[in-house]
Amino acid sequence: MNILIISVAFPPRNSPGALRPHSWAKYWSRAGHQVAVLTTQKELHERGLVSFEERTHEDGYKVCEVGVGSGLSSRLAEGSSQSSPTDQKSGFFRKIRLINDHIAGLLGPLYDIDLPYVPFLVQAGKSLGRKTKYDILISTFSPATCHIVAHELKKILRIPWVADYRDFWSGSEFSHGVWPFSALADQLERRTIQTADLLMAVAEPMRQEFLRRYSLPCVTVENGFDPEDYDCLNPQPLFPQDGKLRFVYTGAIYGKRNPAPFFAAVRELITDGHLSPDGIEILFYGRRLEEISLLAELSGIATSVKIVGLVDRETALRAQRDANGLLFLEGQDYRVDYVLPAKIFEFVRSGTPIVGIGMNDNSTAGQFLVKAGAGFPLGTDVTEIKEFLLNNYLRGNALIIRPDHNFIDSFSRERLANKALAYLEKTVRSACQG
Repeated sequence: MNILIISVAFPPRNSPGALRPHSWAKYWSRAGHQVAVLTTQKELHERGLVSFEERTHEDGYKVCEVGVGSGLSSRLAEGSSQSSPTDQKSGFFRKIRLINDHIAGLLGPLYDIDLPYVPFLVQAGKSLGRKTKYDILISTFSPATCHIVAHELKKILRIPWVADYRDFWSGSEFSHGVWPFSALADQLERRTIQTADLLMAVAEPMRQEFLRRYSLPCVTVENGFDPEDYDCLNPQPLFPQDGKLRFVYTGAIYGKRNPAPFFAAVRELITDGHLSPDGIEILFYGRRLEEISLLAELSGIATSVKIVGLVDRETALRAQRDANGLLFLEGQDYRVDYVLPAKIFEFVRSGTPIVGIGMNDNSTAGQFLVKAGAGFPLGTDVTEIKEFLLNNYLRGNALIIRPDHNFIDSFSRERLANKALAYLEKTVRSACQG
């Protein structure tokens, strides 16, 4: 098949959302299919005002990048993950981010900083369609730009379209907005999605919600981990062998994810004399971590918390592998129960015990941790978290996890790419028969 993928999130952008479409491009190409990825240009501040660049990846897929503007939008959209250290320390850039976040809070899901790319991405898609007869296109949310572009290209190229959701567009825990913007966003999504041939969700509860919302077929293709990411990891320990307990969080802090109960439990252990401030280090890797330092100070454990910031992917995976425990934060919002984020699959693959804060064993993520035999949903009760740390880390008891490797391996990116590919092939056959 000739497959066109539309995704703003794509390497070299260092974000979890880039991993899913990247795995499709890689494994579908290796399976013998012709794959092109339509995306926005990365490092836009180094490029021209309007540009269109095509290149072929070593795995055989084509990447087509469309560039518009100075690059400020890409930096804001990624929460400073694309910005330089100078940008991150700049008072001007922080003010721009605050204004941007305020506007986003008002507009909610109607806000999409990548919308200016839409006409240019559509034009680039038309150009690709003149060179290659594509059999199907697939777009992945977020941002909404991807589905809007796919909606237009479906009409132009006259091919079936699969709309993939890594998260909700409207009704998201992260982006509510205020009326009337929330209502307008819902209408925009419905008008856009009604022309899709198939919806794809990252978790079964999300699929059920889409079946309730829309009269469209919907399937589940989960997030996962790529075994190839671990093949060449530096075997040397990332952390010094100094006897410290190290708990690691990787990713962004957003929505209602909150490490405060964990911080409070650590503070009580220090106050009770079970733990010294120098005996524990809680490290945060990623972006949107501005509030963590303040929270650590308010919790009285500032010297035990370290904000590392954005790092390369190998360093993040080594940190997950070499930590004593991984923090998985889940917000107290019913909507989080619909999604299994990509992070949790990497965590269970790491072999490091996972400490689930904010989750319980009835949530989708909590059930997943228990079934994988890789972690412990501890909720938000400070006493329960404190006792867990005391019994499993501070009293000489070895914390034992029993990973179900057969279950965990079923979420390899290659297997999931093949699962998604089977749905694409079925959709193409149905379109031909129709």
